[in-house]
Amino acid sequence: MKVISIDFEEIPKLPKTAAAIGYFDGFHRGHQQLIAKTIRLAKEKKVKSAILTFYPDPWTVFKPYDNHDNLVSLSDKTEMAAAMGVDYLYVVHFTKEFAGRTVEEFHKFLKNMHVRYLVCGFDFTYGYKGLGNVNSLKSYDKIETFTVDAIEDLDMKISSTRIERLIRAGLLLKANELQGYIYSLPGVVVKGYRRGSSLLEFPTANLQVEKGYVLPARGVYAGYVLFGSRFYPAMINIGSNPTFGNDQVSIEAHIFNFHKEIYGSMVRFFFAQRIRPEIRFHSVEALKKQLEMDQKRAWELLVPMKGLLERTKDLWSLDRRFDILEQ
Repeated sequence: MKVISIDFEEIPKLPKTAAAIGYFDGFHRGHQQLIAKTIRLAKEKKVKSAILTFYPDPWTVFKPYDNHDNLVSLSDKTEMAAAMGVDYLYVVHFTKEFAGRTVEEFHKFLKNMHVRYLVCGFDFTYGYKGLGNVNSLKSYDKIETFTVDAIEDLDMKISSTRIERLIRAGLLLKANELQGYIYSLPGVVVKGYRRGSSLLEFPTANLQVEKGYVLPARGVYAGYVLFGSRFYPAMINIGSNPTFGNDQVSIEAHIFNFHKEIYGSMVRFFFAQRIRPEIRFHSVEALKKQLEMDQKRAWELLVPMKGLLERTKDLWSLDRRFDILEQ
């Protein structure tokens, strides 16, 4: 897959494509259906498949002082788009000037990018004040537009906003169901307080997480750690370790049956399901006893996760490489 950075005023020479358009935060089941339709359409029309997305998050341009943590980063989108088999990822630099294009100017922009078939959600809007919509796209005869209806769960639309709220509440089992894969945070393993190995006999890998991600609620989770090309079962804690009176929130994983030295390594922590909220214990021994129960419960919760884990593995690898082209 080729990744191409796009400035709307200087569009490079591009092949004819069938393109999915959107910000795609989360790459959830609705997004996956839209992209799969785009790939099928590209094969049918004998053109290249593409995803047309935007960077930075449009909301950071319109409301720069608000919190704009995301479910996935641009790097994550690149990873998942490649895993799905897309030929091109177009990353359009989003500015107020770009957002202020008229409907007609936006159509010309797509035409100049050689988008011949466009796939979007039923509620997609664009252009100045969002005046462009699916109907105006379909009226433009230079591009054939296809829409995808909302995917619903219990009569509610699957959306990035809904998934984000679930994750912040610690409801990872439901969030993962809506995403179609297990939510994760990437980062580097750093040294922590070393209490896990010295006091608790539960050594942990501490994650220095990359900025800009939605963090799950505090507590203990059953999950996995991706190191290299392998997913290792683990239990993961997010919190300030109130038993020891810490001030800062840490994210650390006890990886089951794991004895490798991984300080300084790039990893991903995958949050399958919350076991319990954060608790302050009256003694180290009480905490150790609880951790033993947590580990047993984590194993139990991970057993029925095998199907979701396989779908997650299809999307993630720390070893995949891309052709990244700057214009």
